[in-house]
Amino acid sequence: MTANLSVALAQLGKHVLSIDGDMRPPSLHRMFSMSNHAGIADYLKGNSTWQCVVSSTVVPGLSVIVSGGRLRNPADLLSSDRMHDLIRAAQSQFDMVLVDSPTRLNMADSRILASYVDAVVLIVKSGDTPKKIVKQAFTNLRTVSARIVGVVLNQADRRSEEYSYSVSDKHYGFAKEERIPEERKREERTFDN
Repeated sequence: MTANLSVALAQLGKHVLSIDGDMRPPSLHRMFSMSNHAGIADYLKGNSTWQCVVSSTVVPGLSVIVSGGRLRNPADLLSSDRMHDLIRAAQSQFDMVLVDSPTRLNMADSRILASYVDAVVLIVKSGDTPKKIVKQAFTNLRTVSARIVGVVLNQADRRSEEYSYSVSDKHYGFAKEERIPEERKREERTFDN
């Protein structure tokens, strides 16, 4: 998702930096057919400047920082001042900075990264991610004062009318309609942002 959004923003003329903050397992290097040799891990360990680990892509206007080598303690390094400094410095040099975080919603890494960025978009796999996990993710993100600006329901079957989605000023939600009794639909579909 991060790779696709990065490409789309670059194609709109934005100067974009996409950072692979998922150290377990990283994926941006594969999406852009790049080496995962030197990246954010090297910068966080103090072996490089952040500018030295930025790589250009074949997409004009899009640069990437891959994850680099494996870290034994990614949460410790992601929560360091170096990571915070990287995000702030990159924001001053790029129009958009996107950070890919771990898909496991209960991991500290995601909460740490969410606390450094201006906005969070939660990606939910249709038919696979239980609502309880999504609600927990919202709770976890709230604990770090993350600004959640949206939810993407990924891999949804567009031909199916099984899913509904509602958005209001302070609520996001989704549900399989036939599994929720009528009187509980609104309660189950929405939860505070």
